[in-house]
Amino acid sequence: MRQNNARGLVVTVVHLGGEVEGWPNHTPIDVVRTSVQSGVDVVATSVFGVYYSGVGTSQVGLAWHLDFNNITTVTKGWLYGLTSLHQLSLSYNSISIIEQDGWEFCQQLVDLDLSYNELEAIQRGTLQHLSKLKKLHLDSNKISYIAEGAFNNTPSLEVFVTSIQENAFEWMYNMEELLMNTTGLLCDCNLEWFPIWLKKSAFLNTVNTVCAYPEWLHHKPIVDVPSENFTCDDFPKPQIIEAPKTQVALKGDNITLHCRATSSSHLPMAFQWKKDNLDLKLGYSKQFARSPNGKTTEQNSELVLVNITDNEAGKYQCVVSNNYGTTYSSKFKISVLVYPMFTKVPVNVSEVAGSNARLECAATGQPPPQIAWQKDAGTDFPAARERRMHIMRSDDILFIVNIKAADTGVYSCTAKNQAGTIVANASLTVLGK
Repeated sequence: MRQNNARGLVVTVVHLGGEVEGWPNHTPIDVVRTSVQSGVDVVATSVFGVYYSGVGTSQVGLAWHLDFNNITTVTKGWLYGLTSLHQLSLSYNSISIIEQDGWEFCQQLVDLDLSYNELEAIQRGTLQHLSKLKKLHLDSNKISYIAEGAFNNTPSLEVFVTSIQENAFEWMYNMEELLMNTTGLLCDCNLEWFPIWLKKSAFLNTVNTVCAYPEWLHHKPIVDVPSENFTCDDFPKPQIIEAPKTQVALKGDNITLHCRATSSSHLPMAFQWKKDNLDLKLGYSKQFARSPNGKTTEQNSELVLVNITDNEAGKYQCVVSNNYGTTYSSKFKISVLVYPMFTKVPVNVSEVAGSNARLECAATGQPPPQIAWQKDAGTDFPAARERRMHIMRSDDILFIVNIKAADTGVYSCTAKNQAGTIVANASLTVLGK
């Protein structure tokens, strides 16, 4: 190992045997120094080598972190000699200019972080020589212009992370069309305003925006992210990313409710299900833990309700806790339904013209079903037009006075609620005097 110190620049070079491609053993100290623009004190907060085995050669894949410095310009040749640089972080600087050919000597870059700088435009040559770049962070800049063909030089780009500054469209009074299709948004506290604005605008159907970061919101459409999930901290407190919603179930059915949470802490999370503000027994819940990316802990809890009865109806809530705090899901309602069942069924009736006729129909269910009548599969009742038909709901009776030949037909009683619909038919025959 060799450590070089030059005018505020601290570089650690790790040799892993043989000549190091891109930074040979005979590299003079002034090459290291001149790789930073003149007059700027830079501290490389993390420079390390990773060994890649190959036939006949060894090379170092460098990761260089130059965050929180006073870098303002990326000039041609400023990274001279770092041909094996794979990861470069330049966030929290004041970079406003990237000269053409600024990346000429680091064409192996795979990951470039330019977030939190002063960039106002991405020109056609801004990303020249970065054909192997896979991940680019441009969030929290002042970008208002992206030139046509600006990304022609980055055919390998897989992740492009940017943000939209608050009120970015405030002065565009005459904007008639907004087309956006991106899966690279940084969904932190700075972007909380955007889905609110988007839902109020006329552009909701032409904008397809998906979160790239943080990891726990990856692939989630921005309009589906609750406001409280746009955070700028590392969320060690549990964040609920999947919560149950209000639903209905038939009596006797089984349903499974899911609650999923994530945390940047590796400490386990505890789940508690509540019904009508009372804790449910632990026996209801099954938990599964996994760490999908090594950076966060993600856990899932299931609440299984078996052979549902009226006792399971109520308001439920999922509560998730760890050492950093407790998070509550929104309350959701479980309604237990009972399919309608007739308690009175209409029967066939024959009456003499001029007399009265009655048909009875009643049903139970949860919620109580609505009763409706039809004649010959329609809603045209001659008796109703002539004010001779009365529905006596308290007695579950359809009553027709002074019946006529036109009243002859098939009468259908329909009982309907959220669980379903049932129908019973009966005929009314009007006999001549």
